[in-house]
Amino acid sequence: MAQKVQYLQRTQVALIFLAFAVLTVPLSVIQLSAGVPGSVKRWLMVFYLFLVGNTHFAITWALYLNSANLRHFGSTAARKLIYFAVPIAIMIMFFALGVLEIPAEGTAIAIWFFAAVTATDYFHAVRQSFGVLQMFKGRAGPGAFPRSLVRADNLYFLALWILQIITFLNGTEKGFDGRFEWSNVPAKIMLGVAGALAFVVLRGFARAWRTEKIDRGAVLVALGYFALQSASAWLVVYRSRLYFASLAMHYVEYHVLMVPRCFRAELDPSSGVDRVAAWFRRHKVVFYGAVVLVAAIVSSAPLLSLVGTQVTRDDRFGWLLVNLLGGIFVAHYFVEAFVWKFSQPFYRETLTPLYFTVPAQAAERSPAPALAPTG
Repeated sequence: MAQKVQYLQRTQVALIFLAFAVLTVPLSVIQLSAGVPGSVKRWLMVFYLFLVGNTHFAITWALYLNSANLRHFGSTAARKLIYFAVPIAIMIMFFALGVLEIPAEGTAIAIWFFAAVTATDYFHAVRQSFGVLQMFKGRAGPGAFPRSLVRADNLYFLALWILQIITFLNGTEKGFDGRFEWSNVPAKIMLGVAGALAFVVLRGFARAWRTEKIDRGAVLVALGYFALQSASAWLVVYRSRLYFASLAMHYVEYHVLMVPRCFRAELDPSSGVDRVAAWFRRHKVVFYGAVVLVAAIVSSAPLLSLVGTQVTRDDRFGWLLVNLLGGIFVAHYFVEAFVWKFSQPFYRETLTPLYFTVPAQAAERSPAPALAPTG
């Protein structure tokens, strides 16, 4: 059987890894530095989130510029709910809650509502780290990592998720600037669990290194990815305010992974939607300009706040954007939980050629790739 060749190669790997060094580390240092003026911190964070973060939310909706995707999205009543009705309902719900000021700011319900949204946000990030790690591990070749390790990888990132939530809850009375507290018993327990799972994962890397006829360079790259994404997650366990800085790899790798789906997926020349997509492929600058424009619109409130213009309830259009922003984020999380499921025949058939080069005769006998990034 011919070996699979993955999409993630030197250029893509370099972009993902550099995000940690160029963005996560400097932004984290600045956020924790008492010597940096608060206004500088706000400017840097808002523009970072606008240019890298909110564009990653915006580009998700490019998946709807594909006729094959649209046919799949509308093929059953359940899928119509998942891909159309629920995302719209989420955005409407967040808009309504914001306009009606429900739950009221400062109440116990508001704190738990915000905690639930944050937990969803954290979960979304660790699930993507788990899924992309499987893709990196797959580069090492068949047999390098046994399937049994997938469960350990998953549980490890879920343990970090729980630790992040515990830290966040520690800051509910401190402006949600949570810090890890050694005196917290649940935190101690989960720290031990995460440490034990990390040992199992690292032992798997050691065994892979000793396996014959595998790509040891790919094992090292996968280990590097695991280490950097772990470091990103542990930053949030240490201090909640470092969360956005910790997402640099998450944002960048998502942009990297979306390139094949935006520019290489098969198109039908007879479809009007696909002809529009084909035009954008020929004009990539316009495509990314549109993505930046959408991100700018949904980021308008924080961007305007930097120049002293506060969006209030009297500005109906601006207020709409403020209250839709959270809904767009959560709708993105929801849709992303489905559009990378290689276990589904449609995604296995359409995405495998984009991320794995597999000869036809081998593809018929090969199991589905172990890849499940969720946003």
